[in-house]
Amino acid sequence: MTQCPLRRRRTAYFHLLARALGAVVATRDVTGTPVEEIRLLRLKGLSLAGIAQQSGTTVPIVRRVVGTLDRTLGRKKQDDVARKVHALGGSWSERAAAWRAETGQCEVTYWRVLKRTGLSAPRNSRR
Repeated sequence: MTQCPLRRRRTAYFHLLARALGAVVATRDVTGTPVEEIRLLRLKGLSLAGIAQQSGTTVPIVRRVVGTLDRTLGRKKQDDVARKVHALGGSWSERAAAWRAETGQCEVTYWRVLKRTGLSAPRNSRR
């Protein structure tokens, strides 16, 4: 069975067109992104849009740069609060209530932070 010559020609045209358009597409140069300036602006508490406007970049670029910074700072803050609440002592319910008052997060998050930091988390009595 032979292949239709029109089908072969359409495939060739498609590849020719795709190659021609592929050569025209330009990508954004991200090497000129002011990473340190973006991080400093984020530490000052500016929003993503505000940082993008002041640094001359776009919001997606700012989000990519500060994404790791936000997670790191959030975890550090959680660890500090967990150590402070754990040092207060008392029963689990008292410490969980202090955690909730300080962070607004549930006691499961407190338990996970205790596990992550290596502090003693209560054992699950159901197991």
